[in-house]
Amino acid sequence: ALGFTIFWAYMFFSQFIVIWYGLLPHEQAFVIHRFQEPYQIIAQLVGVLLFAIPFFSLLSVAAKRAPAVFATIAGISLLGLWVGRWLLVYPSNYVQAERIPLGWQEPGVLLLFAGLFLAAISFFLTRYPMFHVWKPYSEVELEGVHMEMAHETADIR
Repeated sequence: ALGFTIFWAYMFFSQFIVIWYGLLPHEQAFVIHRFQEPYQIIAQLVGVLLFAIPFFSLLSVAAKRAPAVFATIAGISLLGLWVGRWLLVYPSNYVQAERIPLGWQEPGVLLLFAGLFLAAISFFLTRYPMFHVWKPYSEVELEGVHMEMAHETADIR
């Protein structure tokens, strides 16, 4: 997980450095738009969620061995990836925005896809159970042999 955190930081930096020092004005405007108001705070949040929190949290061995801490850090990384993808797409629709344009549609779409995901999972789990509800033939046969032997020994005594 620490390797992936460093990898994400490397990928961001490699894209940024090529655009910036390559003097590619079209791509520079794309990046600058996302690092200025009103999206500046979100760009900083992406950096914190994708690099700062996971990197410094995963430096200790104890955090990597505790499943609850590790799952929390993974959730923070996934949230950072989602916000990063949102930052890549959403500002292109609102170039002249003075504040972050968030309405009921954004959480509505998130809830829609979360509901579809949960419906797909529940559909799958109702058709294919997670636990063994049958026994292999070898176990059934062994149980039958064991029961017959128990009856025979009881009859002999």
